[in-house]
Amino acid sequence: MNKLKIWAIAGGLMTVAAAGCNTSLLDVNPTDRYLDNTFWQSMEQANAGLNGCYNILRNDGIFGGKGANNATPLWEECMTPNLYGNTMNFGTIARSDHSASTGGIITARWADAYGGIGRCNTFLEKAPTVPGMSKANLDRMNAQAWFLRALYYSFLTTYYGDAPLILTTPDADKDAFLPRTPRAQVLEQVFKDLDSAAKYLPVKYTAATDKGRVTKGAALALKARLLLFEASPS
Repeated sequence: MNKLKIWAIAGGLMTVAAAGCNTSLLDVNPTDRYLDNTFWQSMEQANAGLNGCYNILRNDGIFGGKGANNATPLWEECMTPNLYGNTMNFGTIARSDHSASTGGIITARWADAYGGIGRCNTFLEKAPTVPGMSKANLDRMNAQAWFLRALYYSFLTTYYGDAPLILTTPDADKDAFLPRTPRAQVLEQVFKDLDSAAKYLPVKYTAATDKGRVTKGAALALKARLLLFEASPS
């Protein structure tokens, strides 16, 4: 009986040892999601990352809205005598009752703009590491990210004035309590991004899969619009 116990214990130890030698158990990368070290591995993934920078435009705080007649820019008329309503608390702004805790567009635009900025910053940092990325593709894709980052920052300067200027991949520990950057300094970066974007963006796209992507004309038009408002009497 003692011999049987000894053999049973020995067999159990051998099983544990064999499991310990299974190197697949040391693979800690999840299979149900992407990580930074597993995502930026192909042009398809780089395109997906760039499309994610565009996707924020559909959020309620930017150009989105539930339903064809509820696009956020339409509701901005609630802050003028042309329309009355309080969707996303635009009417609260018109009555000068808004505050940092009002919610609605006040918090949505801030959060969505920084969501887009964070995605653009991540793309600009990671895209150059993608295997097989040509300089021409990188320049064209970076230009789109520069434009989008400039657009998101233009929303922040219009709505909030000063806003933290973040040009690196999001880091919650580092970025959560940054002070606001003076508005003029943020706009300097916006114009720099738009100039860089206009340098590499095409006048138009020919591929059907590129429909809706930003063009050189869009970058120059946004720059002209911002300069026009900056030159206007305050």
